[in-house]
Amino acid sequence: MKVEINGDDVGDYKDFYRLLARAISPQGADLYFGWDMHSLQDCLFGGYHGEPPYHIVVRSAERLLDAFGYVGMALYCRDMLETIEGGGRGLVGEEQKGYFTKGLQAAEALEGWPLLRWLYAVVESAPASLLLLAKDGRELGRVVGERCAEGDPELPA
Repeated sequence: MKVEINGDDVGDYKDFYRLLARAISPQGADLYFGWDMHSLQDCLFGGYHGEPPYHIVVRSAERLLDAFGYVGMALYCRDMLETIEGGGRGLVGEEQKGYFTKGLQAAEALEGWPLLRWLYAVVESAPASLLLLAKDGRELGRVVGERCAEGDPELPA
């Protein structure tokens, strides 16, 4: 299933999840398609909305690249730590507190993985592909999941 997102509308990872859900839904409704990287990975394997493999194209992806850098990773880690403090949710619980604390420290020091690298890792493990295009159509990034079916002309495996 090919889905397109306007990267100008992505201010943070929450926007990305919301826009992805909206693009996958035939009615364009706000549906659940992940709230953290673990649940996004689950959704990409199917059973929520649409049908894998998902070929995700982000046009005008410059803003997404900014949102998924180290600042985005720091925001993500802070949100996960807040979730843990609130009792946890799904796979985000007390046992991950040290992981997200270290992730936050690394992001603030501009070290470790930016959030985009984590998104790439999620897509790489799933029946999905991600293509990031600049406003002028240049390719800014691409990742094809190991379980992604071949055949999409815009995203060859």
